Amino acid sequence: MRRVAATIGGVLRERPDSIACLLSMGELMLLQPEIARAETYYRMVLQLDPDYIIALNNLAWTLSLIPGRGAEALQLVNRAIDVAGAIPGLLDTRGMIHLRAGRTAYALADLQEATQESESPLTYLHYALALVHDDKFQRAIGMLETAKTLGLRRETLHPLEQRRCDELTKALRSDAG
Repeated sequence: MRRVAATIGGVLRERPDSIACLLSMGELMLLQPEIARAETYYRMVLQLDPDYIIALNNLAWTLSLIPGRGAEALQLVNRAIDVAGAIPGLLDTRGMIHLRAGRTAYALADLQEATQESESPLTYLHYALALVHDDKFQRAIGMLETAKTLGLRRETLHPLEQRRCDELTKALRSDAG
């Protein structure tokens, strides 16, 4: 990962306005996980293009991981939705922001809508998590199975998503037992 970061960093020195490189560095920082550095790269993209949907979405998701930053995260993803419409990836992010903030009903509404228009296994995983928070374990099991059918594999998930997947599996096992 360091070599990739060094290569992208070299390109950024020559082309500091490369949105693709800035986004890539943000993703790399999340994988390490260096949340503050990821935030910096996403904000740099937004300085170049304030309505860049991917940066708005990724920054919203990143900020939602930081205690006390949920309101700003929600503002960013709502701005992205204002620009691009209620597309599944943005609804998924907003749903998870609501879930982290304890607004389960809002999370369920966003994630249900996202799953109706998306075949992303990650969106189904997130919907299953929201269903567990609402004590709808049987539906959560169904959503997790759908996620697996769509290709969800724990080892391909971001480390933070792996933890969520593990927590979901544990919750569903304990409910079944």
